[in-house]
Amino acid sequence: MANAIVITGRLTKDPELRQTPAGVFHVGIRIACDRYAGKGKEKKADFFNVEAWRSTAEFIANNFQKGKLIEVTGSLQAAPWTDKNGSKHEGVRILAERVGFAPIETVPADGTAERPSYLPQPAAPAQAPAAAPAAAPAAADFSAAFAGFDGLVSSFSSSFEEVEETGDLPF
Repeated sequence: MANAIVITGRLTKDPELRQTPAGVFHVGIRIACDRYAGKGKEKKADFFNVEAWRSTAEFIANNFQKGKLIEVTGSLQAAPWTDKNGSKHEGVRILAERVGFAPIETVPADGTAERPSYLPQPAAPAQAPAAAPAAAPAAADFSAAFAGFDGLVSSFSSSFEEVEETGDLPF
């Protein structure tokens, strides 16, 4: 079984970097994530506690502040606690393994966007084709992996020119 979570949201306050007596960096943040409520319904938000350690904690403290969009990849953990009356409670927190700058959602002027739009990923082939025996190794075909980049690849390949071999290094 896998325990993995990827979540995108906005920080509810500025992160505060802390350090343990052993010198290990730690930061705890809370992020707000929009919940899909349905077309024409008022948006709702869920709030999640995120904990990060070491270089991940430093990265958050140095690059994010209240309101900034963040993408967190990590694991979900049970977080039991006891209140001042001795009652036991249990919540959850996300232990961040990787964090990054989330893609910014652009909302059309008519406000019709309801979910972030990411670039579609090319579909993986169901089964790899059987390799035909050949005398020389065949060149790798990466056309499926770069299906959405045709214009970009052709613009780069057409801008290169052949350089004559002179025996001298160019640097």
